[in-house]
Amino acid sequence: MKLCWKLTILVVIIKCCIAQDPCNSYTTINNPWRSIYNRDQSRNYCDQPGKTGAQSSYNKWFRFVGSGGTMMPETCPSSSGNLCGTDVTFWVNGRHPSLAEGTVTRQVSGGYSGTCYSRSYKAPSIRIKRCQQGFFVYYLGKVSSCSLAYCTANACSIRNGNCSHNCTDLPSGNIQCNCPPNMVLGSDAETCVNPCMVNNGNCSHTCTTVVIKGINGASCSCPPRMTLGPNGKTCVATCSINNGGCSHKCVNSDNGAICSCPDGIILSPDGATCAKPCDISNGFCSHICVNGRDRAICKCPPSLALKLDGKTCTNDFENTYRCDCTVHAEVPGVREGSILYDLPTLIYGFTNVWAEDANGTFRVVDRYPKFRSGSVLHRQKRQVDVHARECLTLYRNCPQDCEAMAKLAMGDGLSTVVTVSGSSGSRTLSIGQVMCERLSAPLTNPGRRPIIFYNPGPKCGRPASTHYLYDSLCCSYLKIPGLFETYVWDKKCDGKVSVKDIIIG
Repeated sequence: MKLCWKLTILVVIIKCCIAQDPCNSYTTINNPWRSIYNRDQSRNYCDQPGKTGAQSSYNKWFRFVGSGGTMMPETCPSSSGNLCGTDVTFWVNGRHPSLAEGTVTRQVSGGYSGTCYSRSYKAPSIRIKRCQQGFFVYYLGKVSSCSLAYCTANACSIRNGNCSHNCTDLPSGNIQCNCPPNMVLGSDAETCVNPCMVNNGNCSHTCTTVVIKGINGASCSCPPRMTLGPNGKTCVATCSINNGGCSHKCVNSDNGAICSCPDGIILSPDGATCAKPCDISNGFCSHICVNGRDRAICKCPPSLALKLDGKTCTNDFENTYRCDCTVHAEVPGVREGSILYDLPTLIYGFTNVWAEDANGTFRVVDRYPKFRSGSVLHRQKRQVDVHARECLTLYRNCPQDCEAMAKLAMGDGLSTVVTVSGSSGSRTLSIGQVMCERLSAPLTNPGRRPIIFYNPGPKCGRPASTHYLYDSLCCSYLKIPGLFETYVWDKKCDGKVSVKDIIIG
């Protein structure tokens, strides 16, 4: 019972809404005397209830029909005498709406004996709506005095009935917009457009306007590997026709023929031809291309780095993320935290990790083939606050990469031999000796362990320790009168050093 009650209310609401559309509920006015071409001045009609020619009531929706005209004029119907069978002729001071505009409000103004008034003899504002069936309806109020009346005219005489091209007044009182042979009527039933602009010419894919015997029409066409079906409008898959244009495998789908390739070759940008990856625009590599199993592998000359796009080689190292790797004395100690040794600075921003030292930039794996970025080594865990994308890259890779770099660069610990340059030329020294000379201070037994630090730069945080060496560093002072004085790596941490401890080989 409750459901029936709700359905009854719903039906009433729907009927009410339909009835409220003025295009479906209006009163017709069929008065030939309202025509702007009526010059008969023997009678004066007036739109007030009870007056000659008036409606029985106003303030409701009306539709003008008949030979007098179906629309109110939009300009003053001026003449040397009175028109429309009245003294003051009322006209719409504005344009009629299009279908898309719906219902609009317009001011009505009056004209008297050839004189037009935009402010005097005003009637109440009216509302106007254009209906889908091709006519207008008007919400009219009664006029203020007599003799004043609403005028009418043939619809096509008023702004061509809103038609963009040809307008025809139909016997029913409606108007019909018509188009020249090379155009069709658009969805607004007023504007003539290119045939392809209406529902894409009913084509499923591409529509092109063609001229056949002077008349425009819509010609449908299909994307590659599809063809027009029997209706000439819908594109269908075409593997059965020339293998769908595919050089190798072809599979039908709702979007047409789909081409694919066997292992070892890939589909070209044309979507049809299979080829080796590097045979297609050099694999889109800027320099060297190597064929992979199913893709192109781009490589660069030794002096260039491969950008993160995996395609482009560059020597621009400016817009990169850098991490300094250094070896410090274990804290606490003499000159607490002093730098003992500089490892190459790591450079991120390419497909491979690069590095920079006094001799220039280099790809890390070229110098240290066993280097693997991100390899996990022993390190102290540390919480970080990441504020920027580049900082995330550094914190994710820098600590372990510094560890890996240190292990590879100092594989033999403090005994690792390196070549250093100075004011007196190049010298071959142990890393232990390099550290003691840089520290320039004594470190007695048990010495201090060197600790690896990484520094992501001031934007991303402070330097932090990540790994320590198992060797202990001891340094002792050595002076040769008249020759030199220096600090020497004390391998045994017994305080006994000599010149022989400096010389390698």
